[in-house]
Amino acid sequence: MNPHFSIIVPTLNEEKYLPRLLESLSRQLFRDFEVIIVDGGSSDKTIEIALMYADKVVVERCNQSKARNIGANISNGKYLVFLDADAAVDPLFLKRARDIFAQYEHANVRCIVGRPEPIVLTKIGRAAFAFGWLLCRLKATFPGYMGILVERSIFKRAGGFNPNLAYGEDLDFLIRVSSLTKIVYPKDLVVYSDTRRWMKNGKINIVEVSRIVGMVVEYLTTRKSHTSYPVIR
Repeated sequence: MNPHFSIIVPTLNEEKYLPRLLESLSRQLFRDFEVIIVDGGSSDKTIEIALMYADKVVVERCNQSKARNIGANISNGKYLVFLDADAAVDPLFLKRARDIFAQYEHANVRCIVGRPEPIVLTKIGRAAFAFGWLLCRLKATFPGYMGILVERSIFKRAGGFNPNLAYGEDLDFLIRVSSLTKIVYPKDLVVYSDTRRWMKNGKINIVEVSRIVGMVVEYLTTRKSHTSYPVIR
C-alpha cells in the first residue's frame, strides 16, 4: 500500500545538519510516510547517514530542482513533502498536514506552504522569517526553506521543478502551482530552519542577505538564475 506522504530531501555535504531532520521525522506521530534522499555526490558522511534513516537514497550530481524531481519520480505517496536538509519539524507536523489537507478537501486546496521559524530562536531570526513568510504569500521570495507540500497530481500537472533554474526553482514552482490549485499557509504547520545562510554569530550577514535579495530580484525580473547556488556551510 502506498504511503500518504513522500518526504523528499536534496542533500550535498549535509552531515552536520541532516541527522537533526531525520531524527525529527523518526519522531512523527503520524507514521504513514516514506523518506527519500537525493544526494548530489557528497564527499562527507551524508550518504552514510541517509542510508541509516531513509527508505530510498539516490546519488546523482545535479542541482536542487532536478534532485527534487528525481525524488518525486521514485516516490509513491499521495502527497509530496519537500524539505531542506537543514530543517526540522515537530512530532505533530505530518499529522497536522494530513488534517489540513482533509479540512480543505472540498475547497480545491492541494498545496501547503509551512511557516518558518529559526531553529535557534532569536528576535532577529523570528522577525526575518516572519517577513519572509509574508513575502512568500505575495510570491516575492523563495519558499523552499519553509517546506512545500503538494498533491502528487498537482505536482505532475505543474511539470515539477524547472531543472534549468539553479535557484528560484521553488518560487517558480509555486507560481505555476497557484494557477492549478489554491495554496494555504497555515500558522500551525511550522518548519524550523537553520539561519546559517544569512546570519553569523547572531548577527545578520549583510553580504549574504544582499546576495539572496539579488537572486530574488534576478528571478522575479528575468525568470532566470545563474548556473550555481552559493553553498554556505
